Amino acid sequence: MSTFERIRSIFYGNTPYEGSYESIQEIAFLVDEGYLALALFPLADKKEYKRLFDRPLIESPGAYDAAGGGDAHIALKLLGARYLKDKRGFESQFEQPFCGYFPDVISRDKSIIIECGVTGNPEKMLACFRQSDLKEFIQLPYPYEEDAELIAYNFAPGNDCRDFLKFLETEKLKNIKSIINRKK
Repeated sequence: MSTFERIRSIFYGNTPYEGSYESIQEIAFLVDEGYLALALFPLADKKEYKRLFDRPLIESPGAYDAAGGGDAHIALKLLGARYLKDKRGFESQFEQPFCGYFPDVISRDKSIIIECGVTGNPEKMLACFRQSDLKEFIQLPYPYEEDAELIAYNFAPGNDCRDFLKFLETEKLKNIKSIINRKK
């Protein structure tokens, strides 16, 4: 599987997507060139995920704060917050403004974001790395039927990642201005 296909699968799963793949291509390039590190890890047992559906989800601790999206999405957010607290020692918040977006789960110190389910706009990861001191962006997709664990994908910027992302943004703007000026 190519890096592009792997990144596409991480953000979109097996859902059809009709939008632009520009961000997916950029992320694949950044991973291939070492600007972004990518590691996968089991975040939770799939049984824990399913247990959240055995009772009304609203009865789960924190479910009210994690509201937004369907039950499956809320369950992922709750498991993401639990992972940050139990495994990493971070308190977290749900759907708080950050770099022009509202991440599903963000550590209170704003060093780690967890996005859950299908992320229709992976550009948000690039924007957060470009505009902040974010240390990790974890994508937690919906599990497949055959999965025994919920697999999370941790993206972490390398030493020159932020500078390179700022450079790319500047170059894109230069190209756009050049096109506009040629039309005048």
